[in-house]
Amino acid sequence: AALFARKCGLCHAPGGTGAFMLGRRLGPERAVLADRRDLTVPFVATVVRHGLGNMPRLSRVEVTDEELAVLAAWLARPREETPR
Repeated sequence: AALFARKCGLCHAPGGTGAFMLGRRLGPERAVLADRRDLTVPFVATVVRHGLGNMPRLSRVEVTDEELAVLAAWLARPREETPR
């Protein structure tokens, strides 16, 4: 969570540009990455390295391979369903 906040939170935390853009494209329930349950490790890794839509590709200098592995695993982690 701390690595996500440092590397991705500026855009993908609530209120960030990435969250805003995802909300417009996919709906508000899929806007905040940390709340999603449909992300997979390969998908996250591909989007980070190659970009998608307004998301630019991030180099290994910006996010190392080790950091990317941790981030992708955290975003794809299984979570219990909680009522909203």
